[in-house]
Amino acid sequence: MNKKCRLVFFSSGDFPYWTIEQVLKLDLYDVVGIVTSEYKSITIGSTIEDLANKYKIPCLKIHQNSELKNDKTLSWLKEKNADIFCVISFKYLPNEILSIPKITSFNVHASLLPFLRGAAPIYWAIRHGFKYTGLTSFVLNDCIDSGEIISNIRIPIDENETYGTLHKKLSVACIGFTVETISHIYRHNDWRRNLILQPDCGILSKYMKA
Repeated sequence: MNKKCRLVFFSSGDFPYWTIEQVLKLDLYDVVGIVTSEYKSITIGSTIEDLANKYKIPCLKIHQNSELKNDKTLSWLKEKNADIFCVISFKYLPNEILSIPKITSFNVHASLLPFLRGAAPIYWAIRHGFKYTGLTSFVLNDCIDSGEIISNIRIPIDENETYGTLHKKLSVACIGFTVETISHIYRHNDWRRNLILQPDCGILSKYMKA
């Protein structure tokens, strides 16, 4: 398959910045749009909107959750004719959006799902004294962080790890992990065959401390 994947990112905050930057810098995919929200960069000093403007990528800024369902947003997204929606650190997306791309919508979450679903997984990994965490890519559905797992990687947490050092470690790892996930989905028609169902019970954080 020689044609580039048509991709839309949904991202906000510093965590996904380097991933999007590298994808744009290396021209790995045809990024046809970026959806972001209002935020102030804590560590980088530049926002995802700034990045979109630098590379002349169409950018839609969402201010309220209700905007995700309005006709303007849905029309904007449909016009992009995307193959994949890639979500990293963004709001809950309704089914009206998830069903738009030709292939799928997936999320990259900063934990080994089903552990630490929901907000602030990096903070909670430190707070609970986990010995390792990781990244998980999964197919998005109408429940929070519960879709079928596409792939994951395990990343150790050092003894003196802080939120800042772990955040940087995971955000750097996110670059290659996200690229591999997108390429796997786009290049293999049977990529769904190896999806892994997440368990709905027995999610005990003590198992992550071993």
